Formats: sequence, C-alpha cells, structure tokens
Amino acid sequence: MAQVTDKELDSIVAGLKIAVVTEAAAQKTLVTYHEIKDFFDREKRFWDNNSQGRLGIFRDFFNTIASDIQVAAQVDQSAAREKLVRVVNSLHHKPLQAIYSSTRAAQFLVSTNKENPQRADGAVDYLLNQVGFQNMKTNEYFDGVLSAALFQKTGLLDRFLAVDRAAFDSLRGDIREFRNGLESDYKRITDDIESWKTKSEGEIKGFLDGSKTQFDNSYTKWGSAVDNFQTESKEKIKAMEGLYQEKLRLDAPAKYWQDLRDTYKKCGRVVDVWLGTVDCGSRRRNCMAAIQSARLVEAKRRYTWNY
Repeated sequence: MAQVTDKELDSIVAGLKIAVVTEAAAQKTLVTYHEIKDFFDREKRFWDNNSQGRLGIFRDFFNTIASDIQVAAQVDQSAAREKLVRVVNSLHHKPLQAIYSSTRAAQFLVSTNKENPQRADGAVDYLLNQVGFQNMKTNEYFDGVLSAALFQKTGLLDRFLAVDRAAFDSLRGDIREFRNGLESDYKRITDDIESWKTKSEGEIKGFLDGSKTQFDNSYTKWGSAVDNFQTESKEKIKAMEGLYQEKLRLDAPAKYWQDLRDTYKKCGRVVDVWLGTVDCGSRRRNCMAAIQSARLVEAKRRYTWNY
C-alpha cells in the first residue's frame, strides 16, 4: 500500500482534535501533523535534558509519543491513523504523566531536582499518586512529598514562600522533628516487643526443657520398674518350675513302688491260689523265692536310679 501523504496526515490529526498546553499555559488544539510533530519533539528534547531519577518517567512518556508521531508519516494511511490514535489514547489515559514543559508543574519539578534529586523523586511520586512509603525513611523524599502537596493546592507553595520563607522552613523543621519523634517511638516500641519476645521465648523454652526433663525422668523410672517386675516375675516362674520339677522327681519313685507293690500283690494272690490248688509245696517255695529275688533286683535298680 502507498505511504500516507501530508494531506492525509493533516486530515487524520484534525479529526482526532489533539489538545495540549502551550507555553502560555493555555489549552490549544493542534490541527496539523507538523504542529503535533514540532510540539512533541520539543517536549521530548526538554525531558531528555531533565531525566534524572523519577523524572525519567516523563522522558519515556514523551519519547514514546514522539516516536509514534514520526512513524505515522512512514507508513500507509491505515497504520498512520492507528499510530496517531495511540498518541491520543496515551494523552487521555495517562494525564498525570502529560506534564508539559511550559507548565508550572514541570518548572517546579526541574527546579526541585536541581536542589535535591531525592526531594524531586518524592515530588514526582506525589504528583503521579505513586508515593512509595518504603522511601519515606529519608527526610529528603518526605520533604519532596510535602512540597508537592503544597504546590498542588492552587499554587499555595509559591504564595506562601513569597510571604514568609522562614516560616515555611520552620514549619518543615517542625514536621521533620515530629517525624523523627515518631521514628524514635516506633523504634522504642519495636525494641520493647523484641525484648518481650526474647524473654518469652526464653521462659517458654525453659518450661519445655523442664517438662521434657521431668518426663524423661518419669519414663526412666517407670521403665526401670517394669524391667524389675519382669526380672522378678521370670525368677519366680523359674523357681516355681524348679519346685515342680523337684516334686515330680520325688513323686516318681514313690508312685513307682506303689504301682509295683500293687502288681506284686495281685501276682502273689494268683500264685497263692494256684499253689494252693495244686498243693505242691516245692513249687510254691521255688516261686516265692523267684519273686523275692526279683523284688531285690528291682529294688537295687530303683535305688541306683534314684541316686
């Protein structure tokens, strides 16, 4: 597609109605491409020369706009319109960053930056609603936030300084002293909390250590009692087993002799009946002698087994 012409660019710009603030601090609508290009190139150069610290936000903002305007003249009509619409959207959605070089705000930021860059950072963050409370630890940043707050109140800072600069310095000193007092109180409270925390941790640790020691002692004592009980029980069981075995050892011969006597009695009665029946004296005597001999042999054997 063909590159956009100057006439087409002017037509696009006129339709977008890009409003800016001029050097006279009055709003003006730019109606031609060359007007917007010259205007934003001038803003770019201004912020390129004043881009230290947080002021770099404005440099990046106007550099992006100037770049889009320059590219718009190098592409076709559709792409050119897209770039210029993007410029309008940036000015519309980021109005806080559109601080033009001719405004009092820009002069205030630049002069503050020359005096103290950290103070300028605080002023920039305040004007952009991006105050970093983590940076409030420095007096310079806090002073910048305070100065920007007074400046934003319809030029109150300029009028106040014109009436009594010494009074303002005194007020700022009072505010700084008050802030230092708050920091001192905060540090004292923090130290008290840390002291209490350390003391409490020590007491809790002591209590836990004491409880653990007491539990360990009780557990050891209980364990010893259980071990002693087990040992005594085993010894008693072993003693009972020994007594029982001894009883069995002593009862075995007596029972044996009793059973043998009963057996021999039965055998003797049978033999007596038989001998009496046949009436044979010699056989009876021989039989009784054999029985008596058997009894002696058995008695001798049991005596030898028992001892």
